[in-house]
Amino acid sequence: MSERSPKTDIEKFLKQALFNTIESLPTYPGYPEIRLTADDPVVAPQLATGGITRLPEGPWDAGYKKLKQQLSDDERRLLAMQGYTFDVHGRPLHPWLAEMLSNPKVGVVTGTGEYWSMGPNRTADPIIIATEDQPYVFLVRRNDNGLWAFPGGFIDPGETADEAGRREAFEEGGITVGEPEAVLYDGVVADTRTTAYAWAETTALLYKVPRRMAPLIDPAEVSGAGWFPLSGIENTLHGSHGVLLREIHAYGIPE
Repeated sequence: MSERSPKTDIEKFLKQALFNTIESLPTYPGYPEIRLTADDPVVAPQLATGGITRLPEGPWDAGYKKLKQQLSDDERRLLAMQGYTFDVHGRPLHPWLAEMLSNPKVGVVTGTGEYWSMGPNRTADPIIIATEDQPYVFLVRRNDNGLWAFPGGFIDPGETADEAGRREAFEEGGITVGEPEAVLYDGVVADTRTTAYAWAETTALLYKVPRRMAPLIDPAEVSGAGWFPLSGIENTLHGSHGVLLREIHAYGIPE
């Protein structure tokens, strides 16, 4: 299996996908309409000096709806070793926080919202391509926003990204895949649940299958599933998925 560095130009497209998602889609259910931006008198001087260490409380708080527990000292040390920064209370800060705050149409909410953990919440996105006379990608329709997306979800404790990707492909679509061809991306992605203190980071894995298999969906997971030609669908997909789909062409899959 070949691997792709997470620090590539793809990040700038994913960042723009996040901003576009926040600007164009309705506020995530249960999240505040008001977002914190650089106009705030507490935030502005911190941005001017190049470091965010404290975010004010206010109507932009998304709460801590699903937070399982606070980070341990060991978890904080590990995140610090990986280059993440923290506020004065020891809460990890989104890697793109300064840019989100600086964009008046984007901004941020605080809290952890719908995420289980502070900091990066690890997910897996299996990108499954049927290599027939022309390539088809397998997509599911999400229950939360009705958009088409790759199957995928959070990585369970003790799972690898590959194990999670295979599990999600089967749970959401009844699709069984073999070994992944490549890691297309590993890092921060666009998600409307993003907050200043909690966000999604995905491992996008490329899987190839010889033919389209009939999907078998779980309605509790998704509302639909199917195989789609690659042409013209990038801009219709959920979150970062259109950006991630473009990456498959580097691995011998024609447009």
